[in-house]
Amino acid sequence: MKLVLNRETCDRHGQCVGCAPSLLAWNPDGSLRLLKEGQELAKEEVEEAQDACALCPTQSLSIEG
Repeated sequence: MKLVLNRETCDRHGQCVGCAPSLLAWNPDGSLRLLKEGQELAKEEVEEAQDACALCPTQSLSIEG
């Protein structure tokens, strides 16, 4: 499973960063960054990713695979 970010719909609310700091962070320009972009999530990271997806008010995060 991989965490996917739709940068076009992300409004930078930041709830996901607080919920999943091992998976998401802020870029210097204030945009959101996936720390494991394109990488498979470890078993212990899946629940954290699911929580971040659920908290996103714009539904800009999803899990594929």
